[in-house]
Amino acid sequence: MSNPTIAAIMSRYTCRDYSDKMPPADDLTTIAQAALSCPSGGGKLPWQIIVVKNKELMQAMDEEGLAVMAEKMPQRLEATKARGGLFCGAPCMIVVPMLPGGPNGSMFDCGIVVQTIAIAARSLGIDSMISGSSALAFQGPRGDDFKRRLGFAADAQVGLSVLLGYAKTPGRPHELCMDKISVIE
Repeated sequence: MSNPTIAAIMSRYTCRDYSDKMPPADDLTTIAQAALSCPSGGGKLPWQIIVVKNKELMQAMDEEGLAVMAEKMPQRLEATKARGGLFCGAPCMIVVPMLPGGPNGSMFDCGIVVQTIAIAARSLGIDSMISGSSALAFQGPRGDDFKRRLGFAADAQVGLSVLLGYAKTPGRPHELCMDKISVIE
């Protein structure tokens, strides 16, 4: 494909099996800056962009999230553990807390941000997984401590996260379901 943006979109897939290799700091900065360029309802920018490279903190969050999952969603626990936990062994992630103020709801704006992060990462050869399950880490007894350690704004709510790194075994994008497209003339 000759258009690099379309090529990044079409080649992106959800990575669930990461190596330990950390993406370069310059690439993580570029991805975070791409996230900052996202539009938002009313121009409110109701989010934070938090790049997490601290392996010990990610491990503690993963363990807390798995404990919450065991309590609230036990049917998903074994499959999640089998793929390496909530964070699938990713060496880093970007957490996107939501701030109040978006006229269409901060979750809508948060979705735009995490999709932009995933596409920017793919364009740099970095694999990703958009994760709502990462929110489980904040629902346990250590949730407020994690918010503090990550520097959440006082009025921020948990949004979404994007796991980043390099696949142990590269995947491929899902097949396009062309019958989902309608053209009305």
